[in-house]
Amino acid sequence: METSTAIKLLAPGVNQGDLYWADLGCGTGTFTIALASLLTKESTVYAVDRDAKSLENLYRARPEIIRTIRADFTDPLLSFPSLNGILMANSLHFVADKNQLIQHLNSMLLPDGRILIIEYDTDTANTWVPHPVSFGALQRIVSGLGLVVRKTGTHPSIYGGREMYAALVTKSV
Repeated sequence: METSTAIKLLAPGVNQGDLYWADLGCGTGTFTIALASLLTKESTVYAVDRDAKSLENLYRARPEIIRTIRADFTDPLLSFPSLNGILMANSLHFVADKNQLIQHLNSMLLPDGRILIIEYDTDTANTWVPHPVSFGALQRIVSGLGLVVRKTGTHPSIYGGREMYAALVTKSV
């Protein structure tokens, strides 16, 4: 995906005044770089992934904003200072117990914090998407946790003829 496309998907969920974000399962960092471009130079993006090589290259892209952490983002011991937002771009589909993870992530957010999710809109598993989460499935998960979700964007996927969606998960108002 082009960085400009990633920026368009992320922009509705990012506030200019946000200072602290975490990108969980950031991979090579397309979405991390897009997120960093939407934030001020005083902001911090914690980029988390298990692959050290991806993180090394990512750090070089925006060292003034991006802080890399080599870790498994599903580790319940992983924590951050209070965050304005958490980005999960094409990473939630690697998690079997989404309820538990989303509850844990929600506990790391500031009162007005949010989780921004980019996923494939499918419920059909495959080798690359072992635990898919369609937008409908995400709605059911977060409503069961007392949270709300709204779709903020879509983009055609080059895989499987499906669409990708961007969704913003927030605390109930």
